[in-house]
Amino acid sequence: MDRFIIKFGFHNATHFGSDLPGIGQEASKMILHSDTLFSAICNVWAQVDWHLQAKNFQSFQSVLEDFRTGKPPFKISSAFPFSGEDYYLPKPMTEPTNLYRAPEQRIRDAKSVKKTSYLKLDYFKKWMTETGTEKGFAENLIDPDRNKSVFGYEDILPKTPVDRRDNHANIYHSSSYYFDEYCGLYAIVELEKKIREPFEFVLKHLAKYGLGGNRNIGQGVLIDIVIKKPPPELDELFSLKTRLGYCLLSLYFPLSTEQIEKKALSYGLVQRKGWIGSSTTNRSLKKKTCFAFSEGSMFSEIDNGKLVDVRPEAFSEHDVWQYGYALTIPARKEEGK
Repeated sequence: MDRFIIKFGFHNATHFGSDLPGIGQEASKMILHSDTLFSAICNVWAQVDWHLQAKNFQSFQSVLEDFRTGKPPFKISSAFPFSGEDYYLPKPMTEPTNLYRAPEQRIRDAKSVKKTSYLKLDYFKKWMTETGTEKGFAENLIDPDRNKSVFGYEDILPKTPVDRRDNHANIYHSSSYYFDEYCGLYAIVELEKKIREPFEFVLKHLAKYGLGGNRNIGQGVLIDIVIKKPPPELDELFSLKTRLGYCLLSLYFPLSTEQIEKKALSYGLVQRKGWIGSSTTNRSLKKKTCFAFSEGSMFSEIDNGKLVDVRPEAFSEHDVWQYGYALTIPARKEEGK
């Protein structure tokens, strides 16, 4: 598979629903999970499928069947922040054994390291190769409490929906994230050569629809989507030699939960739920709730992952799948290779 990055530039505010529920507030996060990005791509692909088939490309149903049978024609990461030409990756959940050289260093830096969510590529490499103990390492990590304006800023607005039955008003708050100029999100994708052209065609049309929630009030509008080769310092991370294990860059559903229990070193779980968003029907129901391993989770070994069926019993229009194929650093060795 060929490896590329997809850069998303946003015209205005974005709203990517938080993984944690809030009381009286719809919280928003900065990153976009891989399953949400996959769903957005598939919805657009289904709409432009007639055009692609007219050009003798593989049909959308055929592409989806490859995913269902464990032979994904492309794998995609979650969308992480970038600033100019600086790209960031999730902090691995396993700490290097030599991160702190002395007890006083742990006392001084442990909180900053714990609060850090993302690492620049050079710091990610130092972390994974356990060479990140030089002076100034912790001070240069992104502590969200100390520096919230690295990529943009969050805004919270009050909203007042009116009950259609009794005209009763219910006030709540909704947060949005505004990216600064030259900042945005990027995702890493590995795809087969045969689908590169239709994949780029789908991305071109995805730019017209936008990403995330609250698009009905103008949020998530994309300025452009750029797909290009990754910078060398990012590409070389996939052949990294490290004893820490495999670091997830996407949400992940293991093929076997019994097998993964012995191979998960340090991990987080993310609850995935929400409403069905379909381009072929106006009927929307809540999907089945499931849990996925989150970005930054560490494994000694890892399988390819899979799609999970989250279609509710009352929904019969089409299948509903949750994306959970693993994209890791270093790259997972495929069987037989």
